Amino acid sequence: MKVEILIFLIIMIITYIPLFFIQKFSQRAVFYGVRIPIGFEKKEDLIKEDKNYKRNLNICFLITCILSILIMIKVSEDYWTPILIFSTFLFIFESNWYFYKANKRVKTIKKRENWEDLLTNENIVVVDIKAKSRNYENLSKWYFAPPILLFLLVFFMALRNWKEVEIIGLISFLFTIIVLFFSFLSISKSKQNLNGGNIKDIRVQSMKFRRIMSIFIITITYAIAILFTATNLGNMNLISTKNEFIITTTMIIFSVILSFALVVYSYKVGQSGKN
Repeated sequence: MKVEILIFLIIMIITYIPLFFIQKFSQRAVFYGVRIPIGFEKKEDLIKEDKNYKRNLNICFLITCILSILIMIKVSEDYWTPILIFSTFLFIFESNWYFYKANKRVKTIKKRENWEDLLTNENIVVVDIKAKSRNYENLSKWYFAPPILLFLLVFFMALRNWKEVEIIGLISFLFTIIVLFFSFLSISKSKQNLNGGNIKDIRVQSMKFRRIMSIFIITITYAIAILFTATNLGNMNLISTKNEFIITTTMIIFSVILSFALVVYSYKVGQSGKN
């Protein structure tokens, strides 16, 4: 098996796991984005919606992986990177569509059974409007300066070695940094809904979760920036194949371990709420 196909499968699996357990990461009073009375997540109708979402996600995951690998085998290796990126984002888009459909059906069930009258004080939503201004959770945007400098370094080297450059590699590098930067901003700028239990406990839990998520995104950005730097310099024959392999393998293993650690942590914390 080509190493690129192995990398593709690792990325897809890392993407798949949190999407499959997305409801486990949610708060008790929220079911696929819909606020419900605590305890109602065990109702038969909602369990059915959860199973439908997971079944659709599994089918989508298998089809995307199989078709992408078959296409990668048939076409030139020059097209593997865009295929990898397109397939990953296509899978994320499809999973969001299945989540949206589950959300609409749960809203219909909630309206039909009139659950609004059953919401208790424990379900009252409190918006933490000060979350955006607390320094403990909000890390500086300047942490993204080193990855950007790495990209600029690679870009200027590419200008001097233009005949050896794979433009897709440079575009992927820049695009990934932009996506991760806006993901970082979305965590620090978003308001926090504190519901599903004791407000004080959940606020502390929310602060920890937001900070850990911010640290994770910054760390994974550094790892990916180093990986892309090594790959692009290798394509320009500025570092040896051996060094490129050592760096990329190390960063991939590190990213996989870090991602699984975040999945476990998110499962325990329950996305700042309580499971």
